[in-house]
Amino acid sequence: MLPNTAPAIKAAEPFEMPADGLGKVPEGKALYRFFTQYATGVDISADEIYRYGLSEITKIHGKIDDIRERAGFAKDSIGWANYLNNSDLFLTNRDSVVAGYERIKTRVLAHLGAMYEQPPAEVPDINFMTWPDAGPYTPPGRYLSADDNAYGTAVFQYNFYGDRHNRRAMDWMFIHEAIPGHHFHRSVRVKAPQDGLGDLWFAGGTVEGWATYVEYFGEEMGLYRDDLAWLGKWEWDLVRSVRIVISVGIHDRGWSKAEALAFWKANIPNQDEIAEREITRCTNWPAQVLTYKIGAKKIFELREAAERREGAKFDLRKFHTRFLEAGYVPLEVMERGYN
Repeated sequence: MLPNTAPAIKAAEPFEMPADGLGKVPEGKALYRFFTQYATGVDISADEIYRYGLSEITKIHGKIDDIRERAGFAKDSIGWANYLNNSDLFLTNRDSVVAGYERIKTRVLAHLGAMYEQPPAEVPDINFMTWPDAGPYTPPGRYLSADDNAYGTAVFQYNFYGDRHNRRAMDWMFIHEAIPGHHFHRSVRVKAPQDGLGDLWFAGGTVEGWATYVEYFGEEMGLYRDDLAWLGKWEWDLVRSVRIVISVGIHDRGWSKAEALAFWKANIPNQDEIAEREITRCTNWPAQVLTYKIGAKKIFELREAAERREGAKFDLRKFHTRFLEAGYVPLEVMERGYN
């Protein structure tokens, strides 16, 4: 359900996104609340999002610090940065990248039955290719369904800018973009009967939330077998957590771009090159960056509620299957279906 607190906007006066966000315009806070619920499908306040983002940043820094200490760089920031940019941590041959993803796919399909009722044989295949014209600011990867590209098959496009691909990001990216993330979600959705609600708008919290939620099950999928794979997962989870704080800062608290950049640099080391891209995204697309973390948070809450309600009868595989078969509906609608 969309909030009834959004300010009225006259049809004769098309709304244009302010260049510096909603935080400094009349009714900006109310508009941001509207965009938040519209994007995520979750009724959550800006203050709650802000506090959640800060708590996630603290948690993730702890996870990364543990990995850094085990690698022997607890007090050596320069050595740690050099280690992360070591050429051994990158694949520089396209065939090697594709072969790596094929191995990941085989491993995930072999473990899929532990979490889902659908047999792996029913999952449509997905192919791997470089992201055409990728540049220094291109995201690490993306999923295109067979209906959304000219290749005639589902594809995962990976960033190979500079003729290299980050090994430590491969596990979480495959989970998010392919299986059991976007590609698997879509493969279940198209087979299950759907109503017309999913055609009214894109349920970002459901779609991106699911792909983010399943990243936490890497070990169950036969992945995250070493610290580097976990580091890749936590590095991008940190980006997402910082983004939701910046989104609230810009649109609810009136942060300037300089304030947003300062927060980024204070919390994300070694990734200044994408700061401009992500802050611009937060500014120009209110609440979209919330769909990942806030969506995943809500799915965990739905799961915990089902566990309390069903007790010993709770079956994680059935919970996941039921969620997927519901399709791309807002999470608030999903929640009513579970209650």
